[in-house]
Amino acid sequence: AKTCNKEVIITSINKLSEALDGKTGTRIIPLE
Repeated sequence: AKTCNKEVIITSINKLSEALDGKTGTRIIPLE
């Protein structure tokens, strides 16, 4: 369960990072 939750959190953060990247032009969390 913890692994799944962690993956969901990472995915959500990545999505937010992409959204911010589109607005500010800088990525807070690099997507690997």
